[in-house]
Amino acid sequence: MDVETDFKDGARIVDPDLMRQAHWAFDECIICGGIDITIHHILPRSQLGDDVWENLVPLCGSGTHGCHGAVEAGLDSACRALGLYVMRERPDTLAYLERKLGSEGARDVFVRRRLRIGS
Repeated sequence: MDVETDFKDGARIVDPDLMRQAHWAFDECIICGGIDITIHHILPRSQLGDDVWENLVPLCGSGTHGCHGAVEAGLDSACRALGLYVMRERPDTLAYLERKLGSEGARDVFVRRRLRIGS
């Protein structure tokens, strides 16, 4: 495995092999079921999100169109759908966010910034 740490903005796991595997492992968008998928980081790379399975989900489109674009643009319906998916289907992602950000930081991701779950 060719895993490295990106020290440009702090410690972040960078794994090009895993990213290639993820493109083959996921076959449909978790929001709409579309098949033209790209890999989305729940905790963005710009915020030190890692290239690990727990932080990756398949979304259709790219960062500018499709469900991936809607999440990146912060559209409430897309962010909420992604948040519900993570809450229901991805306990590994919840654990990753708590490890990476602490419980308060993980709650902030869900409630205010990204996934629009809770109040």
